[in-house]
Amino acid sequence: GSGGDHGQGNGPTHGIYFIDMDTDDRQMVRILDRTTGVPGPNNLGTTFIETPSFPRIAMWFDTIATRGNHQPLWEYTLDGEHTRTGTTGIYTNPFGPLITGAGKLGDVEDFSFFEVPEAPGTRFEVFPGSPAVTDAGIIAFKGNYQVSAVGKTGVYYRQIGDAEAGGNGPIQLVANSDTMVPNPGKCDPGTTFGSTAPPSAAWNHMVFVGFDNEEKPICGGIYRASLTGKLKLKTLVGLETKVPGQGGETFTRIGEGLSYDGRFVAFWGAWGQDTRTVRLYCREEGNKIRNDFCNNAGAFAEQGDENSICDEGPPCYQKKRFRSIRAFLFMTLSARASCGWWQWPVLKPTSTTSSTGIIPEHLPVQARMMVNRHAGALPPLWQYPSGPAPRSGLHFWPSTETSILTRSFMMPRLTVFTWSKYWVHLRPR
Repeated sequence: GSGGDHGQGNGPTHGIYFIDMDTDDRQMVRILDRTTGVPGPNNLGTTFIETPSFPRIAMWFDTIATRGNHQPLWEYTLDGEHTRTGTTGIYTNPFGPLITGAGKLGDVEDFSFFEVPEAPGTRFEVFPGSPAVTDAGIIAFKGNYQVSAVGKTGVYYRQIGDAEAGGNGPIQLVANSDTMVPNPGKCDPGTTFGSTAPPSAAWNHMVFVGFDNEEKPICGGIYRASLTGKLKLKTLVGLETKVPGQGGETFTRIGEGLSYDGRFVAFWGAWGQDTRTVRLYCREEGNKIRNDFCNNAGAFAEQGDENSICDEGPPCYQKKRFRSIRAFLFMTLSARASCGWWQWPVLKPTSTTSSTGIIPEHLPVQARMMVNRHAGALPPLWQYPSGPAPRSGLHFWPSTETSILTRSFMMPRLTVFTWSKYWVHLRPR
């Protein structure tokens, strides 16, 4: 269908929208869409194309942070040649209008405050995942970059000022590919982070997940860092941490999606080596080329996917092994040394967790729960209802409604979300 008044061409209408759930009319407010001009620096009149990750919201204020992709927004002269740059960034609104918090402009001399702090003159190439923002207007984010053609990654923060581009305050490093894992565990001493995940932030701290190896981690965990310049990392949970109530079992996996309110951290964890083999059937609808390849049909009848088994006829299937023990967990952080910290399970898988009886591998990575600084844990938001489970994705099932809310981030009063007229249905909480 047409993009409508707030689309471009024939693409879908989408953008970032805001609802105050404490008002009677609960009016939807547009923060940005494909007709919105990217905030400065922008000397080309560039508008947004897409927001590839869901937005995040501050704990108590109506401040959001989001990624944004767009065409180049800055033209300048480099070695006598006209050059255009700046195709992605992080955008926030602590003072009302949108402000550029970080951008792909760090190699432009005039915008050195956007450069990679540990590699002066180097720009960030991309900001994976969703950035976080605090009530004080500090953004926390993951950034990828290259040094001498070697890819590197890290987590960072920046204080945003009430000025174009957030003022001249520089980006600050928290941890990167050259930072040693504080709790090496079974890794060799001196092992550095091979991966870091987008952080969550509240008050004066941020938390993030980091491992030596993202695919097959041996050491790593959840870490807390100060947003006031004290860069020492504190290990909260590691792969060597014992799972409460599970004897001597330690975590084998920790999901990268963390919910954090400055005191409590909610996270997904897995333990044990038990696995279960399940069948994943090839699709018969959608992209015909991809489906034929999986089903060894059509143009791929003689040479399709070697992993597919077609002994029962179409659709073909593939066998996959998954760890069958999964759990959501809470951990509380206390400033009182006498209390220390403690944790407890919130949600364990049951036969209704999914059609196969386990939580699929890709779901817990982005699952988030709501936590409250004063009241502690609220009931889990991300869980399946009884009955048949959706095939994939993360869904919130209101107790009195039957529709679903997808790709959102909520706090007690306000909801901020990404919306597309093709795939999101919203009902008041």
